Amino acid sequence: MNHSVRARVKKMLKTSSRPRLIVNRSNQFIYAQILDQSGQVLAAANSLKSNRPKSEQALAVGQQIAAIAREKKIAAVTFDRNGLAYRGAVRILAEAARKEGLVI
Repeated sequence: MNHSVRARVKKMLKTSSRPRLIVNRSNQFIYAQILDQSGQVLAAANSLKSNRPKSEQALAVGQQIAAIAREKKIAAVTFDRNGLAYRGAVRILAEAARKEGLVI
């Protein structure tokens, strides 16, 4: 992670009162977690048991994380893409979560 990304994350943590939706991905799988200000995991979803294409995995994980957030009464989050470009699987995940009602 380069310096500018770390600075943005630090600023986001100081200014936002919302929980963070953190997205990580590997070559095979995609992961999403919602953390509160103290770093406690409130919700998590991943595609570990899926053999589908990456775009379908991202869509499913976005829908899962939004459903879990809705159950836990989390309406709005700050999107933390962890230095990843907002395209491909990251974008699909975010759009799927928005479509399910999660405010990003």
